[in-house]
Amino acid sequence: IEMVLATDMSNHAKIFEGFKRTVSDHRDWSIKEQKCEAMCMSLKLADISNCSRPRHLYMEWAKNISAEFFQQGDAESRLGFPISPFMDRRKERLDFPQGQISFMNFIVIPMVELMSELLPELEPAVGLCQRNKEEWQQFLKTVSN
Repeated sequence: IEMVLATDMSNHAKIFEGFKRTVSDHRDWSIKEQKCEAMCMSLKLADISNCSRPRHLYMEWAKNISAEFFQQGDAESRLGFPISPFMDRRKERLDFPQGQISFMNFIVIPMVELMSELLPELEPAVGLCQRNKEEWQQFLKTVSN
């Protein structure tokens, strides 16, 4: 249950900062609490890892998440609520790419970098995420001109 609850983004900063301290302290990974913490972070990373996949796979997942976001925004609009950031389909062309860039900058890249300290095999995922972010940045440059 703890691992699933760790995927709730409202707890991200607390969980991430705690794990960062654990990693920097070079904890004993044979201790149950540290194992649990590492497994929570692994599930969190799996939950948000689409940005760190090859471009063709990432874009399929990005289309799916944008459809989910816009459905939520549509429902909020129908109910007379303010539309949540990045969920207004009328602003899709700029908002979704900007949201993805921010998500990568502040959530995904720091997590992948931290996890790759423990699992060096994840290092290529950092580069993939950077490249996907750069593609969005390039897209925004072309639509701004």
